[in-house]
Amino acid sequence: MAYSNSIPGPNDLLSQSQQDIQQNFAEIQTLLGVNHLNFGVVGQGKHLYLQLPEHAAPTTAIDEAGFYANVGATSTVTELFFRRENNGASIPMTERQTGGAPRWTFLPSGIMLQFGTIAVNDHSTVTLPRAMPTTLLFVLVSSVRTGAQTNVVSLESITDSQHFVASSRTVNNSPTYETSNITYLAIGV
Repeated sequence: MAYSNSIPGPNDLLSQSQQDIQQNFAEIQTLLGVNHLNFGVVGQGKHLYLQLPEHAAPTTAIDEAGFYANVGATSTVTELFFRRENNGASIPMTERQTGGAPRWTFLPSGIMLQFGTIAVNDHSTVTLPRAMPTTLLFVLVSSVRTGAQTNVVSLESITDSQHFVASSRTVNNSPTYETSNITYLAIGV
């Protein structure tokens, strides 16, 4: 018998309803035993782990937040998301680009990191693999040394949420702009 919320009935005698009441208690214990420490053990009622079926973003009030699983826009597999209060932004917490380069990932705070290696020369505009959700805050660039030449790399500007301008100069007897590989780390929100 499955759990019944109408037991005991208003006219039931305990002697007649006892088996049904015991069945309800057994159903409750089974329910609480899924992913929880069960009755009668140290830590009873605490979660063992959390399983979330895929679901749309929850509706959140002014004083609450939501944690849910849904399909990642890029990964196309189940990912974890955090929804801010008052139906605020949903932040992907586990979605990232896997394999290949350049790559990106989100931090639980909503900060996005993007990183890679790309060839630049004089005033090269670099396009990130994804636009930052709101703002590109910071870019760190570094030269990738090849052979004996020494390159000086500079960040010239951040133009919008998906682009920055960088230059690479070879330092010899006469410094010249020359195509070379740089690595970058871009941080945004």
